[in-house]
Amino acid sequence: PGSCAWGVGYGARVGLLYTVNEVITIGATYNSPIRFDLSDGDITFNLPVLGDVRYDAEIKGIEWPQEAGIGISVTPAKRLIVSFDIVWINWNGALNTVTINATNPDNQAAPADISVPLKFDWRDQYVFAIGIQYMPANSLTLRGGYNFGRNPVPAETLTPLAPLIVEQHYTAGAAYAITKNVDLGLSFMYAPKNQEASSQDPTLFGPGAEESVGGYLIDAMVNYRF
Repeated sequence: PGSCAWGVGYGARVGLLYTVNEVITIGATYNSPIRFDLSDGDITFNLPVLGDVRYDAEIKGIEWPQEAGIGISVTPAKRLIVSFDIVWINWNGALNTVTINATNPDNQAAPADISVPLKFDWRDQYVFAIGIQYMPANSLTLRGGYNFGRNPVPAETLTPLAPLIVEQHYTAGAAYAITKNVDLGLSFMYAPKNQEASSQDPTLFGPGAEESVGGYLIDAMVNYRF
């Protein structure tokens, strides 16, 4: 607050975990949608003749999607856990048209208000994931995983402002327990590059605009348990 548009949203998360036997555990989760309109921001428009004009700005129509997931965890051996998850993300009900409303210009010759609609119209997404955890020793835990979720962004509204088009993630990690309360962790995530072409006509970024997103993330952690 005070430096950019901001807002507060509220939501709920519930879950259920059922142990079938010593080998199989089943779980389910649900996250409610979270709406958070943003206010107290500012935006500058370069207007004909007038040049740069600053407006107060608010953003309407942003919502974090509701999610529902189910999973199963299998322990085929004492030190080995294999888990499978399916998660539904309701982007279609959350991110359709976001509107920037600009008011109170600092130049009285400028229009009193400007409204800028940003069309997203994202698709729902299903994410399929598998994870493996193995403990070769009491102090060492190894983990690996993979997930796939179809790109939720349609070609008609593709924009670098929200480049959520990555479809695959590979992960690996390890944790080493120094003491009962302290352990060291290292994790790695790799997202293969995914490329999409815009079909907007005309496109804001020029004819035949393409977008590609991918990368990797490395985390090093020290964990302390009280």
